[in-house]
Amino acid sequence: MAEGQLARRMELVIPETKATWPERLAFATAAREALRLQHNAKGADFRAGRITKEAFETYVAETFRPRSAAISEAINTIKFDPPADVMADVDLDNQIRPTTSPTG
Repeated sequence: MAEGQLARRMELVIPETKATWPERLAFATAAREALRLQHNAKGADFRAGRITKEAFETYVAETFRPRSAAISEAINTIKFDPPADVMADVDLDNQIRPTTSPTG
């Protein structure tokens, strides 16, 4: 991307079949994971010498960052509109507690 050039704005298009709040949130979360895996694969290609540093940096600037921003925007939009029945199930006093994990 040339200096001073703006990154293109993108949006996550959630399929109409993902109609409920949990389905929309799950889809957007899965998209984030798919993007993470794609980024890791591109990084592996760069480290293995299959693509140049310039190609990796172009991918990050022109593909990864705009897609990551679109996914984050979608997740945040979904998260700020939880259905009342989901909120009613949350009991902060009993569902968040110290871990019993030795590492954590």
